[in-house]
Amino acid sequence: MGEIRVRVVLRKIGRHRLRKPASFNVFYDERDGMWCVENEELALAGYGSSYKKALKDLRDSLDSLLVGFHSIPEEKLSEKSKEIKHRLQEYIDLEQFL
Repeated sequence: MGEIRVRVVLRKIGRHRLRKPASFNVFYDERDGMWCVENEELALAGYGSSYKKALKDLRDSLDSLLVGFHSIPEEKLSEKSKEIKHRLQEYIDLEQFL
């Protein structure tokens, strides 16, 4: 079989309730025994040996992204980072974290 691919809609990532539902691709690679939950548009991905662990890693990924946006001044962000931040603001009120 090799790999399983599905799409899920999340309304919350860890403690972060989303303003609107976000679609994530979910992959399971049987050969490696690894799960991946990702949304490339938001530059978010989580990996783990179980779906639950992948979701935890996804939460950690989001937390790291928020810390980065908080600690790096807007003018120092790359254009790609500015685009990601703008897209992320559609889903999360960044002001409460910044």
